[in-house]
Amino acid sequence: MKTQSHLEIGSSKLAYRKTGEGPDIMFIHGWPLHRETWRDTVSRLPNYTCHLIDLPGTGATITPASTDVSLSGHIDAMVAAIEQLDLDDVVLVGQDSGGLIARYVTARVPERVSALVVTGTEIPFSWPAAITRLQLASRLPGSERLTMRLMNSPMFARSNLLFGGAFWNRDLLEGEFRTKVLDQTFRDREAVRRQLAVLLTFTKKLVNGLAEIHPKIS
Repeated sequence: MKTQSHLEIGSSKLAYRKTGEGPDIMFIHGWPLHRETWRDTVSRLPNYTCHLIDLPGTGATITPASTDVSLSGHIDAMVAAIEQLDLDDVVLVGQDSGGLIARYVTARVPERVSALVVTGTEIPFSWPAAITRLQLASRLPGSERLTMRLMNSPMFARSNLLFGGAFWNRDLLEGEFRTKVLDQTFRDREAVRRQLAVLLTFTKKLVNGLAEIHPKIS
């Protein structure tokens, strides 16, 4: 069974898709992607109810200009989504910055989360130099237009500056990943502007704050 709709969370309408039947798993994507990050994973889990959401400012979520698209806003949105769906025994799975979000969410609503899985995600007191470089680049004049041009370059997408280091087989960066993920993520200047806005909310305070969050997760 597949359903697709939107969840109204504050001023945003979060794009939402549910697949399968069984125990609940909520998948949280990282930056700068969207829920289709998990398309192959959920196809292998027909005996679980898999919940996929595009965070504010990403994917097919409808996000007014006034909406908070910061990482803190993403944490608030995920807590609200879990409560609206009335999930009280959910497994959270977070990748990249989605793992950071998942840990903050778990600490906020521990009574609703039964297990937590994170991968390729932030570590307290370990600040990636790549984030600093990307944040500096995002503040340059014409950064939105430049980002769109670079994303359309297979050579740049395959480099370690972007997705190359996340793929064992870099050929997979093209084909379905290009059409279902990258093209949607960077479809126009407004979409790129939102992604860059999220990038600028990555802070050492938020990453290092995980050290205080971890003891709250049993």
